[in-house]
Amino acid sequence: MRQGVDGTVTVQVRQYLDPEGLQRTLRADGVNAITRSFAALCLHAPSNVAPRAVQQAVVGNGDDPVDYVIHPDAMPSGSALFLTFSTFTSPRRPGYVGIGAAPPIVLTTDTAPLCTPTAPPGAPLSGMGLTIPGR
Repeated sequence: MRQGVDGTVTVQVRQYLDPEGLQRTLRADGVNAITRSFAALCLHAPSNVAPRAVQQAVVGNGDDPVDYVIHPDAMPSGSALFLTFSTFTSPRRPGYVGIGAAPPIVLTTDTAPLCTPTAPPGAPLSGMGLTIPGR
């Protein structure tokens, strides 16, 4: 996590491996954050997504394609940043843990949307030789 002189906060995807730590750090930096990992692929269909203009004002791309730059001052009062991800393993690379992360979403409230599973834990990711660990 890097905090810029302009008040921005940069989140790197590898930080998603510690969701509780990421959430604590973001909150300490002034970002009301909700992090969620999931053992199955989820479809999150939040009904409380902030308008596109808010999304663009709050979340930007970092220097690295897997970094997100957050502008805490652009977050509306009472809103939250929702960060979701899943980890996966590969039988071709023992000990490897990968991260699949969705871009952060600004919610109009601090209520996280429910996860509707699209694949059970332990299911292979089609055609990629990867497996979502069961929890």
